[in-house]
Amino acid sequence: DEAQDLNPVTMAIARGLQIPVVTVGDPHQHIYSFNGAKDGLCADHADVELRLTRSFRFDPAVAWVANKVIALKGEWRLLSGAR
Repeated sequence: DEAQDLNPVTMAIARGLQIPVVTVGDPHQHIYSFNGAKDGLCADHADVELRLTRSFRFDPAVAWVANKVIALKGEWRLLSGAR
């Protein structure tokens, strides 16, 4: 699953590993809190954080709407659609 919807058990297993861990996800898509999921992206400090703001899944019109919605949540990085 994506890191924004990890459950506490999975997060504990990942933290217990003695190897580097890469997490991937989108905090704006955290939808499983009703099921005990935690936002694993915010739970741990990352040594490196890379933001992917360009999507080939949608066009600029969809990006425009998405930017309006996530701006309401305080997001200042803009998405761009490339379809």
